[in-house]
Amino acid sequence: MINKFFKIKLDSDCILKSISATEGVPESLSFIPGSLILGITAQYYNEFPNPFDIFHSGKVKFGNAFVYIDGKPSLKAPLSWHYPKDEEKTEKIVGAHLVEGYDDLEKRLNDKQPKQIREDYIDIKFNTLYTPDYNFQLKSAFDARLGRSKDASMFAYETLKKGTEYLFEVAFDSSIPESDVEAVGKILAGRHFIGKSKTAQFGSIDIMPYDLKIIGKSFNSISDAVFSVSENSNDDLIFLYAKSDLVLNNEYGFNKVDLDSPVVLGINSGRISHKKTYVDYRKFNMFNFAVKRRMPMRTAINAGSVICIERVDKTEKETLISKKVIYAGNYLSEGFGEIYVNPPFLFKKEYTGLNKAVCGYESENKNVRLCNAFIIDNNEKKVLKYLNSKINEKFIVDQSLKLAEEIHNDANKRKFDKITKSQWGAVRGIAKQYGKDKILLIDKIKEYTGHGVAHDIWESTGAREILIEKLDKHKGDSSYNFTIAIEYLAKLFSLDIKGKNRGNY
Repeated sequence: MINKFFKIKLDSDCILKSISATEGVPESLSFIPGSLILGITAQYYNEFPNPFDIFHSGKVKFGNAFVYIDGKPSLKAPLSWHYPKDEEKTEKIVGAHLVEGYDDLEKRLNDKQPKQIREDYIDIKFNTLYTPDYNFQLKSAFDARLGRSKDASMFAYETLKKGTEYLFEVAFDSSIPESDVEAVGKILAGRHFIGKSKTAQFGSIDIMPYDLKIIGKSFNSISDAVFSVSENSNDDLIFLYAKSDLVLNNEYGFNKVDLDSPVVLGINSGRISHKKTYVDYRKFNMFNFAVKRRMPMRTAINAGSVICIERVDKTEKETLISKKVIYAGNYLSEGFGEIYVNPPFLFKKEYTGLNKAVCGYESENKNVRLCNAFIIDNNEKKVLKYLNSKINEKFIVDQSLKLAEEIHNDANKRKFDKITKSQWGAVRGIAKQYGKDKILLIDKIKEYTGHGVAHDIWESTGAREILIEKLDKHKGDSSYNFTIAIEYLAKLFSLDIKGKNRGNY
């Protein structure tokens, strides 16, 4: 098996709905499904000599992309983890699958009511916990005939935050030719669009190859990193951890959700211990662009589920434990069906003093805060969050315009008199292209104003020095958008040039 790793960075907010409903506020997925990554590759379906092996046989598995926490991959926190209600999750976490009943769990949690961890992620060194955070967006359909928003067609979305990073792996069977492995890597690397509203401002992502190193040590797969740590296991039980969602079928080929026997997981002996099993489900159906319709409804066991099996045949148990990773169910090519057998982290009875991660783009404006004092329910919280994001956006625009005006009204503004409209146009183009990376933007402006005709004017007048100095001063502050500032500055000086030319007639 050959594993290739890739990192995803969200260049904009992304809408990945967990259900297909359009009423209300559909919840967002907290990860990027492997089916989307497979779909990106499948755009070049006919360019592969044997596309069946790549996309349908299960020989190539496009894994889910989970959030990248502090330089480390992450896993969905096990659903058996509980923490004391009304306390921080990071203070103390206990694995309920290792205790003897509710009273014992409550006792281990300092006699506090247990609360299940459902949505969180944990880095694979098990030091940092991350609770997904989303932006809230309101959109309306457009009435082309009337040239305005369409009546009664407003939609609300939760979105994954711009700037958040994710990591995924693509596993290739040894029978897949090296040329196909390289072709998949070349297709995935670069800019792509995923999710809903891709033609609006959503869905832009950047994928880049990645070398999996954790604290300086390289690993061939995420599972190798997970199993590199040892914990005392239970000799009588087998614990299965759903690393990805599981879509299981019964013997007749129909979607199955009841875990009444381990046979559906590919295990022929033993029985499910429901007392120590913690699972959650979700229903969804996917849209297939090739056939232009939605596929049948799927019911999946969520990633992070913990399944306990007892009385497994000794020989089969040894085989399972030696494998460490097994696959069960359908849609393996889309990232479904990956299971860890007796992962070490399930045998640690409690975790204390974990770090709390913050991922994604966050404004550094400390003056604008979301007021939580009068929140009654979750929907009101989402509306307030949306309003807060708009206030932050306006604050950034205002700060950027002030920066442009500050440069324009500077006592040395006469140094910009000789800059032509075409040169301002070139600087604006640089700002649009490289505005997301302030340091790179400054370097590109230095490069443009440091060569040829532009250099003669910008350098001799001192305009280059003033502009670079002002941008350098604010490059570390996310309260400024350099693209907005430079576009407005170019407009102000262009108006000065226009007014001067009119005065010559």
